[in-house]
Amino acid sequence: MQADAPLSDKVNCLWQGTSVVSGAGNAVVVNTAATLFLDKWHTASAKTQATAFERDIKHFGYFLMQITIVLSIIILSVNIYFKSPYSIPYYSPWQ
Repeated sequence: MQADAPLSDKVNCLWQGTSVVSGAGNAVVVNTAATLFLDKWHTASAKTQATAFERDIKHFGYFLMQITIVLSIIILSVNIYFKSPYSIPYYSPWQ
């Protein structure tokens, strides 16, 4: 098989994470590290820039995270201030 053959023409190949359900077999490693197809694919995909949608989704996720943290701090503070039994041990003289 030629090295520059398209991926769809490559048969009898094992990729990282390939699982064999049953049986036995032998394999010969012919390429590793930077010469692998997956490494070339990962390198090529790492060079792409995020789209406007991806950037907006990322910013929205950070926004939700900030709201969650602020609300958590507010709720914890209110519970501690009013000595809620759910936040810290509270012993009432009437119990």
